[in-house]
Amino acid sequence: MLEYALPSVERNELICMEGDDPLEVFRAVWDKWLVDGEPSPFNAMHKLLQYGMRVGMAMGGQNKVLWSEDGKTMYFDGRRLTVEGFCGFIHSMVEAAERVICEDLLFGDRERLGMVDLWKVRDDVNAPNIKHSFISVEENGLLGGRKRMMQLLRRSGRWKKMLKGESNGLEWMASGIREYESAVERFLEYLLILIHITGGQPGRGTEITTLRYANVMQSMRNIFVKEGRVMIVTKYHKSMAVTD
Repeated sequence: MLEYALPSVERNELICMEGDDPLEVFRAVWDKWLVDGEPSPFNAMHKLLQYGMRVGMAMGGQNKVLWSEDGKTMYFDGRRLTVEGFCGFIHSMVEAAERVICEDLLFGDRERLGMVDLWKVRDDVNAPNIKHSFISVEENGLLGGRKRMMQLLRRSGRWKKMLKGESNGLEWMASGIREYESAVERFLEYLLILIHITGGQPGRGTEITTLRYANVMQSMRNIFVKEGRVMIVTKYHKSMAVTD
């Protein structure tokens, strides 16, 4: 409607002309086409929308979720789901994620995961420095990850599958890299499910799939450590992408 009333290619000329107030030009179009009670497409669509909303509110919805009397079983569209089975599913997902990260991503080092004590991790949630995170805090002992990973890879049996010696040094093998990246994607899928289910109120897809562990130029990170737990903080601004 704004483009119709005040075409962008003519706005500069309109502002320079005397006697043509852009607001008055826009109001003239508004009063004619965007007012209830006038024979216009907007009036017809608005009345139909209001009618549909009233009918929807009067009809009500159908019950899709029902609980058993003992509160231990839920029925969704007739399908049975027990609380015990749901808890077992979460535990199995945690075990699967730990298996992937230990056996595939840490090259068989199962002790490394148990060495991290989140209660001892110090994290300043207000530090605005670019690239800052709890990993960059020296006293947490998490720096030097690349060196540790190379040491783990050298001690494992996958060194020859991922690296080969050349006259000018070492060279990564494409087949080994693809296999490792596939394990990374599998771990992230498990992690996404676990955060979505156990991380409090579920976030939007665009929020949960764009989490940052370190600060960037224009925004703070989303992953923090507080009192022995990992905390996920997401942000959403409805008008962020709105333009004229």
